[in-house]
Amino acid sequence: MKTTVIMTIGLCIFIYSRICLAYEPGTHQSLSDVAASASVLVQSSPATHTNILEDLGLKEYADLTQLFPNSQHGESVYLDPWQQVLFIAASAGNIQYLIKCGAALEDEFPRSLFHFYDPVPGHLGPLSINGIPTLYTAPDWAVEDSLLPVVGQSYALKDARESLYKALTSADQGDRNQAFGDLFLSIGHAIHLVQDSAQPQHVRNDMHCDADICKEGESILKATFGSDAKLYNPSLYESYTYENANVTDYSGLLPVDLPTARSYWKSLDNKGLAQFTNENFISAGTNFHLGTDGSISSDVNYALPSPTNLSGTEPIDQAYAELNRPVPAQIAQFCGQPQSSCDISFVSTDVIDSYLVTSETNSRASSYSILDQDLEVYGSQKLFTLNALNFRMDWKYLLPRAISYSSGLINYFFRGRLDIQPDSDNPGGYLITNKSRYPMSDGTLELFYDATDGNRYPVSGASWSNVSMAPAGGDTTSQYPIQFNAPVNPVPANSGQYMLVFKGKIGSEDGIAGKIFGNNFSLYTTVDSYCRSVYPCSSTWKFSNDFNFDSLRTTSTHDKWIISMAVYDGIDYTTDLYVNYPTPGKAGCPATIGKINNKEFISFPHLCDEPATLIEAIDVNSKFVYLFAPTFYYSATSNIYIYDHVGNYVGLMNDMPVQTLGGGFAVNDTRICMSGFADGNVNAATILTDLGGDFIARWPGDPDIGAGPCALTKDRLYVLAWSLEGESFLNVYDMNGGLIASVDLPNSNMVSSAPISNVSASDNQIYLSVGCVGNNCDGDKIVIYDRILKLNPDGTIASEEFIRGQDVMVPWYTNPYWGDNVVVDKKDVLGKSDS
Repeated sequence: MKTTVIMTIGLCIFIYSRICLAYEPGTHQSLSDVAASASVLVQSSPATHTNILEDLGLKEYADLTQLFPNSQHGESVYLDPWQQVLFIAASAGNIQYLIKCGAALEDEFPRSLFHFYDPVPGHLGPLSINGIPTLYTAPDWAVEDSLLPVVGQSYALKDARESLYKALTSADQGDRNQAFGDLFLSIGHAIHLVQDSAQPQHVRNDMHCDADICKEGESILKATFGSDAKLYNPSLYESYTYENANVTDYSGLLPVDLPTARSYWKSLDNKGLAQFTNENFISAGTNFHLGTDGSISSDVNYALPSPTNLSGTEPIDQAYAELNRPVPAQIAQFCGQPQSSCDISFVSTDVIDSYLVTSETNSRASSYSILDQDLEVYGSQKLFTLNALNFRMDWKYLLPRAISYSSGLINYFFRGRLDIQPDSDNPGGYLITNKSRYPMSDGTLELFYDATDGNRYPVSGASWSNVSMAPAGGDTTSQYPIQFNAPVNPVPANSGQYMLVFKGKIGSEDGIAGKIFGNNFSLYTTVDSYCRSVYPCSSTWKFSNDFNFDSLRTTSTHDKWIISMAVYDGIDYTTDLYVNYPTPGKAGCPATIGKINNKEFISFPHLCDEPATLIEAIDVNSKFVYLFAPTFYYSATSNIYIYDHVGNYVGLMNDMPVQTLGGGFAVNDTRICMSGFADGNVNAATILTDLGGDFIARWPGDPDIGAGPCALTKDRLYVLAWSLEGESFLNVYDMNGGLIASVDLPNSNMVSSAPISNVSASDNQIYLSVGCVGNNCDGDKIVIYDRILKLNPDGTIASEEFIRGQDVMVPWYTNPYWGDNVVVDKKDVLGKSDS
């Protein structure tokens, strides 16, 4: 027997790896990309309102600037059935590329021998070549959860789990990057094996090879094993699907949600994809046949699907027209004879989905005619075949499930979700919450941080064992309390930023969950200086996350005075004072310009004859850039000019009811805040509108100095109010203008008696810029308030308070002049751009 197995496997190797392929590698790449795009890896997917990649400290799924090493560099596979499109793995790739790379390279030999799984009880699970089974079934190979190791497998879900842990905890950044690369390669390999379960031959032990050498090798096998030996078994389904199916047309189903990894192939309640395909679809080698009584019978090894009688026929010319193919001349001549019958009859079956709990009729489960599977050759007797007409009907059922089960398996792998909030009842402590629907048990929680030497270290004393947390959405939600001392040696690169890692049971199986938390945002401020004899110039400082200044952004140094500034994804958007002062008698030609990373995108030269051209403020949300411009000085109306993130003009909002002064302009993805003089230049006010400019709420300001600056996060509006008497306070509102809190800002604790000139906010902190006034100044200041939230068990806010934290001094630059802009990177607050 051992000799037989060696001879059989050896013949497979000799013949060619395509003996065991399912969907073509190019089809797998398309299926995998669509599946990943519908998974938790993409924030806008239907599966989630969150993005797991953000929790892991990563950029977006398709971000081309985030590359990881590819451990399969140089390996290759043909993407097409004609071996004309060769895919060679690159040395590095982004997440999207690596998943598609793994999905393609899973078809390398001998991996392709282990892509079969017959779920019928009593059948041989793996591929059987002339009665000799291969070593592993598809789920064995994909999951590797047995006690015995799976030899030769490096990209199973077990390997993916180990890679994820290394990616979050390894000391060396290079090792972490390599682990991330291996993680996403493994995801691609695993979902390939799920997709194969949506190809009937792979779940009905129907070995298939289209190569001529298989036809030649079959004669050798017959001489050795007898006339029943089979090697040549063409599969038209894969090549026809590669050439004709648009995979994106079949992405309508939501990701499947099953409790274990193996459930995606087979489950006790019959919801696995291998079970669905096996029971509802036939393959070329397990087609129907006529019984002795003339009735249609199932294959002897498979009772399902159960055929009905022939139900519907299609004339030969109509069938070819449906496929946009001409009728071959020989067939057209033969079928033109009155005595011939060339119509194609179809067998119907029921398609029963135990997961969706649906039942449909597949009206073209099999064809019965005198034509072969290619519809190119006719014979003297009718036979059952599977041809393009059947495949097109099968796609309706199989391709959507190949996608939804693949995206479901991705979601299952990343099922662990953590949340962390400061413990308001325990200063310096935190509460960890399980955000997934699976219980976490028998695990460890570990805390890591990145140091200035480039390495990642465990936080001393910050490891907790035997951790269990109830799932989200249950009757009880447990919060696991932790407390630790901030590390000091090695010196943190981003003080207050940590990676929290859970390793243990998530549900009934091992899993990993990670959550980056702390000061993982970017904060910027501007410093103006009289670096020329007449005209001011400006530069931008960027904070590191420990509130030390990272560097002067020399790549974004401006040659003018920055009037207003916004940042999105590290790109600064500014309005700068123009090089020339306004023309005498005119308000400006123009007075200010808009820039993206110091490149001009608007200057309003056409407004030189208008009363005013000043662009007074700029802000940005996840889609657009907004520039605020008064229609003329000392009026109470203004225009808002809207651009996309690369500077293309989008539209205009005119006659806004406020003329702002200072920083009284802010936007998020649903609201606009404008503060200044209003109502015909009589009253000062802060006005909240929607993105169309429709009024929501209004608050009065000081009649002499106007209303103060405002800031918007995803769910809060912050309005700074001050008066000539020096009183200052910060009002906090929800998105409908409801007052949440009012925070007194004692000027005596700021700097000298200078006003607070600007406000910005992240989700958990508020930043107030204060300029230094007088001859003894050594810098300006940013005053920070922490937003402390206490959550209810369902995740809603129970209480909210604002506590002053540590002030930050802003170092002066050459011949300083305070630029009064302090801004947070809006992408960190609002999310990704769809523009």
